[in-house]
Amino acid sequence: MASNIFTRDNKIFHPLEYGMYKEKCAKELLSFTTGKDIGISDGFAKFFPIEIIRGIGEVKSTLNKSQFTKTLKKLAKNNV
Repeated sequence: MASNIFTRDNKIFHPLEYGMYKEKCAKELLSFTTGKDIGISDGFAKFFPIEIIRGIGEVKSTLNKSQFTKTLKKLAKNNV
C-alpha cells in the first residue's frame, strides 16, 4: 500500500508529497479514458486560457458529507 511509505506511527509525514503521488495516480488513470489530444495537469501554480479547459476536478484522500458539499461549491465557483 502506498500510504505505508508515507506514514510513520500511523501519521502521514510529507503530506504534500503524498498528495502529489495520489494526484499523479489519478492523472494516469484518467489518461487511459481520455483522448491523446487531452492533457491533464496537476494545477499547482499553472495558468491556462479558459478556451482550452475541458474540465476541473479535485483529488481528495477522504471525503465526508460536509467536505463533499464544500468541494462541490468550490468546483461550482469555477464554472464558466
